[in-house]
Amino acid sequence: MNEFADMYKQSEHQTELSVGEILRRGRKYFGKSVEEVSLILRIRANQIQALEEGNLDELPGEVYAIGFVRSYSEYLGLDPDKMIKLYRLQYGRFGSKPELSFPAPPEEKKSPDTIIII
Repeated sequence: MNEFADMYKQSEHQTELSVGEILRRGRKYFGKSVEEVSLILRIRANQIQALEEGNLDELPGEVYAIGFVRSYSEYLGLDPDKMIKLYRLQYGRFGSKPELSFPAPPEEKKSPDTIIII
């Protein structure tokens, strides 16, 4: 683990910094620009910036956001599983599952319809 990762060891209850802020600080710690990280991770620069700033509406979707957090965390030497867990705690998008309602199946008839063949 590198010096930066040691500085930002995350516990499950430590949430005073946002995930985006931790990622931004890591990028700056290593002296990288958004464009350099974009080329290395193959993530658009505007999406990296949106992630760092917490503008999740500018990201293509939740699955992508999780993937970006994982890739970016690994690049900085952080534990990606803890960062994703922290991301989920902070943004709460994955906390509750949507309530699904399914249509009731039609009732079965006891006898088949009468068919008259002429």
